[in-house]
Amino acid sequence: RVALVNTLGIPFIIHGRSEGFDFDYPYLDIDNEGAFHEAARLLVQLGHRRLALINGDDRETFAVHRERGVRRALAASGLTLGDRHVCSVAMTEENGYRAARRLLEQDGAPTAIACSSLIMALGVVRAVRDLGLSIPGDISLIAHDDVFPWLKPENFSVPLSTTRSSIRLAGARIAERLAARISGLEEGPRGEVWPVDLVIRGSVAGAPA
Repeated sequence: RVALVNTLGIPFIIHGRSEGFDFDYPYLDIDNEGAFHEAARLLVQLGHRRLALINGDDRETFAVHRERGVRRALAASGLTLGDRHVCSVAMTEENGYRAARRLLEQDGAPTAIACSSLIMALGVVRAVRDLGLSIPGDISLIAHDDVFPWLKPENFSVPLSTTRSSIRLAGARIAERLAARISGLEEGPRGEVWPVDLVIRGSVAGAPA
């Protein structure tokens, strides 16, 4: 789609980024790598040594960047993210549930999970409960929050720690920039990357003994 709109000669701006093109283009994205680096770094600082990532489709650039951030944070402490501790799935509640069950029922199960969406985190919370475990006593959990008004992390059974970036504010900024491009006030392939907040709530704690 990026390649197509780039050939049409019309003003455009992309939400997110795609890699592998031989041309630059205007976009707005969030710092997915930095967000998940900070989330994983916090979990390591809390003493967790077995982390898992429940991520989006690994063909998506945001998912690649999030996994890269987790791996970078672990590597800084001499740790690795094992392949069996990475789940790349479509971001639904049911997939979050199935991924968490698979992770938590294996030998050497993780003590902390980073999750790419609040919707998948709903499934993770259900899986933890069904297995007779607790958050954060047995499992620490951090998820990404797009700041949807109908799904608030503080309303989870245990208030959920999150990386947070408002998709509504991003949409407003994209509309502003697109209007500027249409009117000729903005030109060129300028990228814009927003930092992401790490909000610590009750779903994280020190690694269980």
